[in-house]
Amino acid sequence: MTAAPTVGRLVQRGTWLAFASVTAATFSVNLDRTMTSVALPQIGVDLGATGLDAVVTANLIAVAVASPGSGWLADRFGSRRTLCGALAVLVGSSLVSAGAASMPMLIASRAVQGASGGVVLSITLAVIHGLFAPEHRPRAFAIQAAVVMVSPALGPIFGGYLASFDWRGTFLVLAVVAAVALGLALRFLPVSPGRDPVPSIDWPGWILAGVGFPMLLLVTTSANEWGWTATPTIGAGLAATSLLAVFARRELTIDAPLLRLHALSNRVLATTFALEWIITVPYQSQFVLLPLELTTVAGQPPLRAGIMITPSAIGTMLALRPASVLLARRGVRINVLIGTACLVAATFGLTLVDASIPLWVVALVMVPHGLGGGFCLMPLLVAGLDAVEEDLVSQVSAMRIVNKLIAQAVGVSVSVGLLVALMGDSDVLLAARSDPARALAAYVTVDRLLLIPAVLGFVVAASSRSLRARR
Repeated sequence: MTAAPTVGRLVQRGTWLAFASVTAATFSVNLDRTMTSVALPQIGVDLGATGLDAVVTANLIAVAVASPGSGWLADRFGSRRTLCGALAVLVGSSLVSAGAASMPMLIASRAVQGASGGVVLSITLAVIHGLFAPEHRPRAFAIQAAVVMVSPALGPIFGGYLASFDWRGTFLVLAVVAAVALGLALRFLPVSPGRDPVPSIDWPGWILAGVGFPMLLLVTTSANEWGWTATPTIGAGLAATSLLAVFARRELTIDAPLLRLHALSNRVLATTFALEWIITVPYQSQFVLLPLELTTVAGQPPLRAGIMITPSAIGTMLALRPASVLLARRGVRINVLIGTACLVAATFGLTLVDASIPLWVVALVMVPHGLGGGFCLMPLLVAGLDAVEEDLVSQVSAMRIVNKLIAQAVGVSVSVGLLVALMGDSDVLLAARSDPARALAAYVTVDRLLLIPAVLGFVVAASSRSLRARR
């Protein structure tokens, strides 16, 4: 076997091929989520409907369990070895999923897929950061962000096509894509030795995080079904909060933490994390709310309603090139100001959607929605990673994945919860049919409330001193 290239040779001859291996890894993990969701009905017919929802939730929870330890794994074994190991596990677990003979077997393999995927997502950010000099990172992360946007959009198309023949084909495709990424990584990714010495792993901390974060995700994703004031919601929420509070205190006081949370004392990093949280809420919520509104209020077919998300992806990809140029020349602040302004405009435009509005108008409104995500999220990622010492990049990458997962879950859950409360019925389709005016008013109210975090993001970026310096 050809020896792995050294860092010096790679920069001269194969940086973009190494980047391709990392991007292929990210593509495979993101493709997994949407492809599997489309295949669920066929899986239920073949293996039974009992536990069908766990095929998705087991994967998500496993991501939350594995991600906090990804930074330690990269520090201990090196990012290349950790990434390749996670990809190998992803290939194996995808093959097991393809051959699953029972629902418990499929759920277990999906959990392993989620854990390995969580490590992949956490490590890739650190690897890309290390591959490129600071002046080239915006372009690299812009390309990676475009791939992240494209893979979920392709998932339903490929997944639906494959599931029409056999749902097992979806997992075989995932195994093939992950195997290609593994082959590229073994050939082109530079050797990256782990830190020496690396303290023993903080098992108590990982247990606290491995229970606390999934429990928090479970509460945020299930609260609408359980009821926000129901005893299970309050009890699980308090338990999750308590576990994470103990985890945070432990990580800030012990000598060898699992996650070096003291990195958040860096004002630039803390500001980028806070802004990502604030912006993710209105940005991600519309991916759920808009198709629901077009289906229930405007009477559009589900496929046509889902297609209305596509202009947002186009807007994001259009933003990435100018955002990377602005980031290199002017810094992150101007990007976030432009992005949040676009997001405010799009969110306001969505408050005007009703049954009579033409779909081409909705499509136009979703373009600035995507521009907002493109101008904000990639520059915030680059600025946050650039703000910390090199030995903290793996840790910060893992922290960012957890931060983003929770922000997405909370934003979507709270938005849908408000919608259900305003409609007065958990069945939003039935509620819209029985009282269309009330349903429309509910969507308008939620959209108006989502203007608050969008405007807040603009205010925070405008007033933040830590974001004013150029890179």
